Amino acid sequence: MSDVVLSPRLRIPALGLFAGLILGAAAWAALATGAADQQRLETDQVTLSRLKPPSRAPSIVGALVADATAHPLFNLTTGPGAQPEPVILVSGLSRTPVHRAALLSVDGKAAAWLNVGQSMGGVTLLDVQSSDVIVETPFGRKDVDLSDQISAPSTSSPSPEARTAGPALPPGLPLHPPGVAARR
Repeated sequence: MSDVVLSPRLRIPALGLFAGLILGAAAWAALATGAADQQRLETDQVTLSRLKPPSRAPSIVGALVADATAHPLFNLTTGPGAQPEPVILVSGLSRTPVHRAALLSVDGKAAAWLNVGQSMGGVTLLDVQSSDVIVETPFGRKDVDLSDQISAPSTSSPSPEARTAGPALPPGLPLHPPGVAARR
């Protein structure tokens, strides 16, 4: 057999290659415990999949957003989805030192006595004066005269005769607001 003799220039790289192969095989054998690690990872994944995420209570921001979308800041007055301005008719006034009320009809519904601060049909009675009332509507504050009606912009105003005659009260409607007796 023949002896293989390596030149001195090739001996060191050949020994380095052989030593690298030996060290790589030893490291692979020492770290080949991947099967046990894989089993542990699978067990942890199964445990995590059984856990449910914590339930979240509704946030304040979510509630505010829901409220803001349900109640718009501005009323549409023209175009699709426009909200008509309420028609308000004042049929009577009651002013005493301790009690103020007005007989109001909103949007053609039956008239009812409202005390200051009460609301009907989205209209709140703010003040009762000698011949008119101040109401708050979704479109802002309005001053409504007795026997005058406020509605969407109209083309004509009531005649002076209609203003002095006053509206006819519906049958069965009390002439005085609740809690105020008629003076005799």
